[in-house]
Amino acid sequence: MEQPVILAPPVEETVASCELDDLEILYVARENVDDAKRYIGPLNEKARKRTKDGGLRRLFRKHLPEVHWTTVETGLAESGVPDLHGMFFGCGFWIECKLARGWEVGLRPMQIGWIMRHERSGGHVVVAVRKRDELFLVRGAYADQARELGLRGLPRGALLGQWSGGPASWPWQHILLALMVA
Repeated sequence: MEQPVILAPPVEETVASCELDDLEILYVARENVDDAKRYIGPLNEKARKRTKDGGLRRLFRKHLPEVHWTTVETGLAESGVPDLHGMFFGCGFWIECKLARGWEVGLRPMQIGWIMRHERSGGHVVVAVRKRDELFLVRGAYADQARELGLRGLPRGALLGQWSGGPASWPWQHILLALMVA
């Protein structure tokens, strides 16, 4: 079987991807998807980050361009600092972006510690969790419970919002309001 060109597939090919931890499986098909399954291997660092945060950093920047965003890269800042800082009309907020594994939210102890200290100091932090085509915004004060109990076990009041239907369907202006009142 002829190997398809992955980087620039011909127009007639269909490309769909499914991200799994540190692996990406691409399906390239001319007529039948099942005939063209191909394993690609370990992802580069940029793709690995997308996998861990569900692509949320990029989505927030794309769908809320009116917000002044600062991306914080791990290793260049204090351990546990969230992924994004947003500023909109004088209201600042931090967002820790996560991709759910089932109902689990993979927050590390250093992240929870930073979030809790910032919340106690009067700051605003939101844990944004993507579960397939759903977005959950969890109040920072509940970060420890999100890690221990998962999304299903969160108490009433922990969620600022939950939306489904994928990024194109999410009400981004409502999401912005939820981030501002966190």
